[in-house]
Amino acid sequence: MDFKEVKELSSKYLFQNYGRIELSFTHGKGCYLYDASGKEYLDLVSGIAVNSIGYSHPEWVKAMQEQVAKFAHVSNLYYVEEQAKLAEKIASITPGELNRTLFVNSGAEANEGALKLAVRYTGRSKVMAALNGFHGRTAAALGATGQTKYQASFEPLISGAY
Repeated sequence: MDFKEVKELSSKYLFQNYGRIELSFTHGKGCYLYDASGKEYLDLVSGIAVNSIGYSHPEWVKAMQEQVAKFAHVSNLYYVEEQAKLAEKIASITPGELNRTLFVNSGAEANEGALKLAVRYTGRSKVMAALNGFHGRTAAALGATGQTKYQASFEPLISGAY
């Protein structure tokens, strides 16, 4: 597909919740992305958010292919060997008594979990958040996000974040 077709299809079938840059990429390699004409772009945002691993590194490709050949995703309702081993490895490199991991799907979901943990641990119903910080677009995370441009359409916000 050329850029115009990708843009039209996206406009028709995707929610327009982001202001998009007028680019469409066909593939990536290392720290570079490529458009349909083959033009190379240095990706200074490293993918995005929780997926900053670059593109097409042979070791990542091999590991992902091996895992997908077994299964791509299994519910947290089951015991999963790979998940348990990764949690053990994370515990081995974190300081002090930080020895448990909660695997989630996004930064907003991680922040929701952190907010719930803070309320449960302290018994308090209010938390402090970074001035102008971005903590996600989910309900509680949006309340902690310090940027009115993300909050305005969803007011009144869930209270308790300052």
